[in-house]
Amino acid sequence: MIPVIMKINIRKKDKKGVKLFFPLFLLWIVLWALLIGLFPLILIIALFLWSKRYGRVLFLIYPFLFSIMWSMSGLSIMVEQKDNKLEFFIK
Repeated sequence: MIPVIMKINIRKKDKKGVKLFFPLFLLWIVLWALLIGLFPLILIIALFLWSKRYGRVLFLIYPFLFSIMWSMSGLSIMVEQKDNKLEFFIK
C-alpha cells in the first residue's frame, strides 16, 4: 500500500515533545502528474540512447520509483541522543 501520512515526533528528555503530521498523498499526486507528463520525453530519450545502454537504465527508473513508493509503508526511524529523541513514522 502506498503511504499516505508521515508523523514526526521530536522530544527532549523530561519535556513534552512536538508531533508533526504531513499528508504524503498530496506529494504523491504531484509526483504522479510529473511522472506521467515526463514519460513521453523519457521514452524518446531512452530510444535514442538504447545503443549506449543508457536507455535501459531510463526504462528502469519508473519501476524503481514505484517499488520505493510501495515499500515505504510501515517505515519507522528512531534516533536517540543523550537528551533528545527524534522519530519518523510513515503509514
